[in-house]
Amino acid sequence: MYSTEMRPVAALTPATRNSRTHTDEQVKQIAASMEQFGWTMPVLIDEEGVLIAGHARVRAAKLLGWEEAPCRVAEGWTDEQKTAYQIADNKLSENSAWDEDILREQIMGLQDMEFSLDVLGFPKFQLEGFLETSNDDLFNLPTGGEEEETPEGFDKAKEPLKTSDGMVQFSVVIPVSAKKEAFAVLRRIIAAGHASNYSEAFQQAMEAADASYP
Repeated sequence: MYSTEMRPVAALTPATRNSRTHTDEQVKQIAASMEQFGWTMPVLIDEEGVLIAGHARVRAAKLLGWEEAPCRVAEGWTDEQKTAYQIADNKLSENSAWDEDILREQIMGLQDMEFSLDVLGFPKFQLEGFLETSNDDLFNLPTGGEEEETPEGFDKAKEPLKTSDGMVQFSVVIPVSAKKEAFAVLRRIIAAGHASNYSEAFQQAMEAADASYP
């Protein structure tokens, strides 16, 4: 059912319909990891050399100038099986969570050993949060006791929530009249290929603002 072989990167064809998107920044992160660790996992292709899984790794390999990729060939798969695996391969990796205490200790240990943290794939602000926070204060944001009155013309802020992957989910308080413009900016960031969703686009906007106003 499977065979594994080395094939030229240039001969691998992206799937015509791939529901998973990858920003240029993410591909650079994957390239940094591959440069450090090499090919640790073959890409999955069909008999014609069309990618089923591993699109981002192939883009990263091209960025590094690598000419060959280890490929596992899915022989005899139907189009439905290829599509289903493509979705499952991406979604199943999202269904796990982090043990934040262990993760923080590991990241701090790597920093102490002067190991490059760029290969871990975490955005800069999140790494800084782990390294600067010795407890859960990173996620327990202050709310100020009694509920404060929302100024006229502004949306009401919501209590920050902690998502399963350790991110902070919160609402930004902006004038209602500026909502369309704010989302238009985020959509432009996505359209430019710098983000694949609103969360990533917001992160990019924050990093750009941080660079402009240090």
